[in-house]
Amino acid sequence: MENVVTENADEYRCIFRLVKSAVNGEQADISDLSFDWKKVIRFAEEMSFTALLKKGTDLLAENQRPSAEIRNFLKSQFRKLVMSDTNQLYELELLQNAFEENKIAMLLLKGVYFKNIYPSSVYRYMGDIDTYVELKAFEQADKVLEELGYTATGELGGHDRIYHKEPYICLEQHFSLYEGGNAVIKAYYRNLSERLKPKKGFSYIYEMSLEDIYIFLNVHAIQHFNYAGIPPRVFLDYYLFRKAFADKTDWNYVDTVLEQFGYSDFDKKAQEIAMRWFSPQGTGIDLNNLLDVFLINGETYGKKEHNIGIRTSKMTADGHKPSKLKFIIRQVFPSYGFLKSQNAVLRKYPFLLPFVWVVYVGKRIFRKGNMHNYGSINKDTADYYKSVIKAIGLEHQTD
Repeated sequence: MENVVTENADEYRCIFRLVKSAVNGEQADISDLSFDWKKVIRFAEEMSFTALLKKGTDLLAENQRPSAEIRNFLKSQFRKLVMSDTNQLYELELLQNAFEENKIAMLLLKGVYFKNIYPSSVYRYMGDIDTYVELKAFEQADKVLEELGYTATGELGGHDRIYHKEPYICLEQHFSLYEGGNAVIKAYYRNLSERLKPKKGFSYIYEMSLEDIYIFLNVHAIQHFNYAGIPPRVFLDYYLFRKAFADKTDWNYVDTVLEQFGYSDFDKKAQEIAMRWFSPQGTGIDLNNLLDVFLINGETYGKKEHNIGIRTSKMTADGHKPSKLKFIIRQVFPSYGFLKSQNAVLRKYPFLLPFVWVVYVGKRIFRKGNMHNYGSINKDTADYYKSVIKAIGLEHQTD
């Protein structure tokens, strides 16, 4: 299923050795590998590892470095990433100051935290700035964002609204941190405000505790998995968080909460992968391991084929052949609760359900990419994804 990885094994081995080298400040040895540098660069870009690849290449012994042409290309790509990183951090500062001035409570999320624990912020790719604002404050927040030059790309979604600012800043402003079906997790995030603390120097800009940052890392990673697979870079977050905060985090609290969520097995597996791939003592990626191969092919945000494969396997009993018709019917007739969670307009105007349903069908059923992937629904595919789900510790997930 993941032929691109196994057919380019040494390219991927090279990437992960250089990333490991970059985050640990140690020289890699790639002398035993036979690979194409252009492929290495392309695959690294797909995983958002370009900046780390450049750093790892700089640390190589002289006789293992790529040609001047390749090094110059990596330098030019790195400069672009530095510019993007600088702009994001500057924009984040503007956002925080504007929301503070207007007394709008804002919680910082995801990559905003993790950039601080990488050797350099540019090494941690952040596709957009993620924040949380209570839904009741969105109207006021919209006015502030408009003054800052942001334009909303559409109506409220199931858990957020996306804004763009030219030339390339994207803001994902959430009003919900969890939209799955696990009642314990829903209850936990309903009480999140009780555990937040103001960021130093602010009264209205909030941060999670170290414990909640790590817990949300798990929650978000599993949401990624259920949607389209987990990007490899997420496991680097696991490694660097534990490296930075091993003795500053209440791990008993973390373990208790993750056990209540049903995520303990997943967290243990994520830790194992992170340490094996990226720690100085780690043995690296294992291309004989089904789960490693699956995850390595996750690119930056996962893949649509994984979305369909994972959901199909969950709908299919062990040893049975999946029903393509059942899957499509589930697509056409999702529950009202699901449609309501994905379309904020239904919360205020439930009578619009028929219109929302028609739009949903058009997007999910007849989109060309979806129709193509429905052809992959078969027993081999369902069995494959069941094996992946079991291997990553989510066999008994209730989301």
